[in-house]
Amino acid sequence: PYDITLVTRDCGQVNAFYSSEDHSITMCYEIMEFYYQLFRKGDYNEQEATQKMSDAMQFIFLHELGHALID
Repeated sequence: PYDITLVTRDCGQVNAFYSSEDHSITMCYEIMEFYYQLFRKGDYNEQEATQKMSDAMQFIFLHELGHALID
């Protein structure tokens, strides 16, 4: 067993990933912005778009955590 570090940063791309080299999950700011803008283009107000973006980030984080657990 080992600790998993959660990293949030600018990545230069819309992405999130698990790194087996340093046992970290990286959530790129670009993916957060992508989903926020996607929901804002729909019929969602700022608060709803923020909540939906947060829900998407939770799903993506759990997906990446799955990679970490398999590793």
